[in-house]
Amino acid sequence: MSATATMSDPRQWYPMKELPAFWLLRAFGFSVSSSDRLRDDLCTDFRRKGSLSRILRLIRIIFLIFFVAALIIWFIIYTLSVLNFQIDEFQKALSKGTEKASSMIVRILDEVPWVLINLRSFVVLSLFFFHHRRILRITEHLRRLLVVARRSSWETSPLASTIRSSFIIFGLSVALILLCFIMVLLYWNKIDFSENYETWDFYQLNFVLLNWHVTILLTFLTMVPFVMTQMIVASLIGLGEGGRQLLYLINRKLKKLAHDAGNTREVKETVWTLPDKEGSVEEMSSHDDTITSIRAMHFKATQYVEELSEAFSKIFLVVVAADFATSIGFVGLLIGYENKPGVNYYFDRVYHATATLVWMGFFLCTQYWPLVQLHEEAEETYHHVQALTFIPEATQDDESERELLHFLLATKHTHSGVVAGRLFLFSRHLCVTMITLLCSYGILVYELLHREAGAGKHGEKTTNTSGTGMAEVIEKLDELVAGNTSYELRAH
Repeated sequence: MSATATMSDPRQWYPMKELPAFWLLRAFGFSVSSSDRLRDDLCTDFRRKGSLSRILRLIRIIFLIFFVAALIIWFIIYTLSVLNFQIDEFQKALSKGTEKASSMIVRILDEVPWVLINLRSFVVLSLFFFHHRRILRITEHLRRLLVVARRSSWETSPLASTIRSSFIIFGLSVALILLCFIMVLLYWNKIDFSENYETWDFYQLNFVLLNWHVTILLTFLTMVPFVMTQMIVASLIGLGEGGRQLLYLINRKLKKLAHDAGNTREVKETVWTLPDKEGSVEEMSSHDDTITSIRAMHFKATQYVEELSEAFSKIFLVVVAADFATSIGFVGLLIGYENKPGVNYYFDRVYHATATLVWMGFFLCTQYWPLVQLHEEAEETYHHVQALTFIPEATQDDESERELLHFLLATKHTHSGVVAGRLFLFSRHLCVTMITLLCSYGILVYELLHREAGAGKHGEKTTNTSGTGMAEVIEKLDELVAGNTSYELRAH
């Protein structure tokens, strides 16, 4: 077998040539082939390898089931544990008079982010593995569309830029979550590790662990699942980037058509090829860069984007909602947390600020930027089609005029983009709205906490001067009742 044939054999695994989510599927024994012929080949090889392979695959699937079950159990235990701990600590501090009633809000906000991160990982992983065939189908759909749009051969890796975009997002997210995870461990255990051997009480189970034991649990049941979740999210965003590339190619064809029509060039008929599911070559006749062919490609691209939204709408909604709620927790901590004397006096504030910036800046905005650009590229198509209506040479006959009119109406009333839960369209408006809401929430928390602090100081001052203060109040009330003219003048 030649080197070229070996490199193009899809049954061989090249990690950097497929989406990160495919790694998860391979790790837990799922097939990542979307081709019917390839699936049959793999099943044949699977049977040929004998019972050992079947046993190993069964073990990996069972491990996945137990792993997902462990995530939900850990979420419940961790949530109850930290909430019980904060309630007990608050009641002790309140009885001693060292904390205000509003401190309970800050204590809850201190635990909200990592509770939601645990829940986020469990829900996303469950949804993904339950519907894992969807990503295979959509990836294959994108591959075929890009081959047609670029007129490239099947072996030229049309998904290369899409995969590269996924790995960039995944790499950045892993680096940032590692930074935040290390900082939260130092936040809980102190930067001098003085609380590594303190006890962590699991109230609902009536047993305790040392903090470093809990650190190990957090690493494998919080950190690792979050990284796995980001592999899925980065892959889905990469598929969205593939849709943006399709729309970009369409817009470029429209620009070229307008330029050629403006120069009164004739567009020649060509023949291009499309590989079918079986790997054969399907010849299709089309007019190269005509209104009809571009409109057909635009229809297929919008269908692809809609399919992506429908297939993973729930995952996008869960991720956006969980990250937004996590940001609420970090913003509340940044505003309301009171630094306590000790080795972590400055570090606590640095951790809160860093986590807030990471979630607001990256997990709510930056990582979704390819999806934002997808929406903007789709909106730009209408302007290119509208520009063609002012160029008579763009339409050679009545049929092309009708096609142009239908294309104009379709792009005017169709808003293409990835939608989370059929509620939120990924756009600049969504990013600005979320950031604005978080800033408004921060101001509200600041006003609420500092108003109570101001009221407390005022009450203390009134108590210290209760004798003179009460006398002045009684005197002014007497003056009001008697209708004292001098007081009325002073009031005016």
